[in-house]
Amino acid sequence: MLPDLPWKTYDRVICIPSYDEYEYLPTVLDDVTTLPHKPLVMIHNNCRVNSPKNVLQNNQQLHTWLLSYQSTSDGHYHLIEYNGIDVLLIDYSHPPRLFASTEGVGLARHELGELACLLVQQKIVTHPWMWCTDGDVRLPKNYLDLPNQQEGVELMGYVHAPAPLELSLYEIGLRYYTMGLQWADSPVAFPTIGSCIVIHTRTFEKIYGFPKRQAAEDFYLLNKAVKVAPVHYSNTKTLTIRGRPSDRVPFGTGQGMNTIAEANLQHFLYHPHIFTVLKEWIQVLRSASDDTLIEELATIVPDYPYFKKLQKVMRQKCPESQRIRRRFVFFDCFQTMRWVHHLRDNHWPSIPIEEALRGASFIDLQCPIEKPSISNLAQWSEAQSAMYQHEKQCRAITFQL
Repeated sequence: MLPDLPWKTYDRVICIPSYDEYEYLPTVLDDVTTLPHKPLVMIHNNCRVNSPKNVLQNNQQLHTWLLSYQSTSDGHYHLIEYNGIDVLLIDYSHPPRLFASTEGVGLARHELGELACLLVQQKIVTHPWMWCTDGDVRLPKNYLDLPNQQEGVELMGYVHAPAPLELSLYEIGLRYYTMGLQWADSPVAFPTIGSCIVIHTRTFEKIYGFPKRQAAEDFYLLNKAVKVAPVHYSNTKTLTIRGRPSDRVPFGTGQGMNTIAEANLQHFLYHPHIFTVLKEWIQVLRSASDDTLIEELATIVPDYPYFKKLQKVMRQKCPESQRIRRRFVFFDCFQTMRWVHHLRDNHWPSIPIEEALRGASFIDLQCPIEKPSISNLAQWSEAQSAMYQHEKQCRAITFQL
């Protein structure tokens, strides 16, 4: 049921979970005011019952600042007029609406998505897409351009800026993995970054929304979405993500930055040979008969721990037209990552980032690659930029299992 507020009609809806974002989120709203469309911006401002005092104070600052503008309230919903756009503040920063200690961004994104679907159903929002992002981004002018597809997901490109050295290294690692998957001809070779997702409400409903997880909700949403609708990786839109250390989720960019900084800028990437093996594996998945599939895969990775699960899938009845697809529905984003981790843990350990980049046949940076240190910050900034440009040439791809 919608809150009782003086709704207008909007042609777009933007969904932003907010946790410790007061220093950043006002800039996002200012970006929105400059866009050619005037959407409804929904902010889910949330804390957990065990959030640190500084986070509670930060969220309160955001709450107070937003409500300093003209607003209408219904319970914990506040519709705010902000410099020509409407902002819906959803308050989960005060008792009794604090999140449990095990809840976080996944639940916030899910609740925003459910409300966006309801607004579309009620024709308060006229276009059935929701733009899912975060409070630490800068938005390009074409951010709200409609995806060129009937449903599914559009993923925008990303770049972290400003980027201290540990963030440049982390971003390079993200692209390295995506580019390795693309080179291996994986059907799920796209990034999984929650700031960059635009999803159709019909697709959102088909997959029952975001997993209500404290982290990796973006990964699991896309893992479900690609099985029911196209996931397009756009080469015409790029978000800027402002990097910052963070402990709001157990892993991800903020924690990755912390880990690299604490390790004196040592950062390890998957051994590039893993992607060579993955390329062989995927070729067999695409070409082998059902009778020989397991045997042929076993010649590549004899100790793959999920052969029994794959055999169980293969025993199920399936139309001939779906025979190859069902293999990749099984060998999805999650299974691919499990497979990569198995080879990392048992055959090809991760190696320092500079060695991985020099040894990867799917990357040609044309710039010096040395062990990371503060003294060669400029070289790694150049490598970050080169990786972005290299990956951008591989975008404009649509994936669907």
